[in-house]
Amino acid sequence: MIKSIEDPHHALIGEMLELEWETFGEEGVDRWTMPYLVRHGKVFVVLKDGTLVGLAEAIRDFEDEDHAYLVGLSIRKEYRRWGVAAKLMAALLDHLSSRGFTRLSLTVSPRNQAALSLYRDKFGFHEVSQEPQEYGVGEDRIRMELIIA
Repeated sequence: MIKSIEDPHHALIGEMLELEWETFGEEGVDRWTMPYLVRHGKVFVVLKDGTLVGLAEAIRDFEDEDHAYLVGLSIRKEYRRWGVAAKLMAALLDHLSSRGFTRLSLTVSPRNQAALSLYRDKFGFHEVSQEPQEYGVGEDRIRMELIIA
């Protein structure tokens, strides 16, 4: 089941932060940022039998109100390659489209072949730029964008 999290004190916040840590380490969304994302962005979760298995966070671009940015997409390791990320991304894109967004952008590590395949092959994102050392030494990113129909 995919649902939107609207309450920054929701019971799942702790699990959401654990999943961020599992996926991104200390560079992930932290306990200070998650409530902001819930209040002012959009956060979707995937639940299986009440257990959190996936998470996506997006925010609106301050300079372009039709543009959203994917802050993070996280799937628990044991649920990867089951189509969970694709369902979560599809739900996010449906939501953005219904709210009038025309673009979604993100950055991804060039080493993350699974994510690159999902974004490029499944959803049609295109590469906008290479961002060397975007998150520090050795942390290059590929900036990607999708035009939302």
